[in-house]
Amino acid sequence: MKKTTHPFGDMSPEDFRRYGYQVIDWLFEFFSNIDAVPVLPSISPGDIRNRVNSSPPSGPESMDNILADVDDVVMPGMTHWNHPDFFAYFSVTGSGPGILADLLATAFNINGMVWKSCPAAVEIERTVLLWLQKMLDLPASFWGITYDTASVTSLHAIAAAREWTDLEIRQRGMIGRQNLPRMRVYASEEAHSSIDKAVLTLGLGMASIRKIPVDSSFRMLPDALQAAIQEDRKNGWLPFCVN
Repeated sequence: MKKTTHPFGDMSPEDFRRYGYQVIDWLFEFFSNIDAVPVLPSISPGDIRNRVNSSPPSGPESMDNILADVDDVVMPGMTHWNHPDFFAYFSVTGSGPGILADLLATAFNINGMVWKSCPAAVEIERTVLLWLQKMLDLPASFWGITYDTASVTSLHAIAAAREWTDLEIRQRGMIGRQNLPRMRVYASEEAHSSIDKAVLTLGLGMASIRKIPVDSSFRMLPDALQAAIQEDRKNGWLPFCVN
């Protein structure tokens, strides 16, 4: 008798199709009736946690039970970012095409760290970024990579600016080097908290951030920035990044 293989290692292809269709149908109903649910749940802290067993399960749960928990446990505590009346934080990204693309990307389960790890991912990414370069009329020398969040982008941008100081921090680090100058990052007083976190992560310390005031439209004041840079240089600081 021919042995049936389960490529997922945890679910038969037949079950995958069955529950896959069930989830898609669930999402269809969800988006069709999203206007009928409130943006914010009417619950108190701890309500969702109290719906879940305090001990981990001793064995696997059936998909039927898992999907039932989505309705009974997850949904009562959902803040609906895809709701048409949601205006907090940043814009929703769960569009119909995006959700289907995410399904494909999850199924492929690849990493685009080098060309050989997935040529399609690497080359399509470079092509899309080339499109963006042309759409924004950027110089041909500009290139980039796709990041998951703006916060990680800011972290890497500050690290890159630090490398332009010629202090060889990438090779020699910052620990135990008595000749390193104090380094200054300038940020708008309205800057996102991720800038502070990036500075902390990079080992620069909160003392290295100087917040610059803004005008009535929340734009950084250039004169205030220039004055701060001049003052810091006189006092031995090395300005290296403006956010």
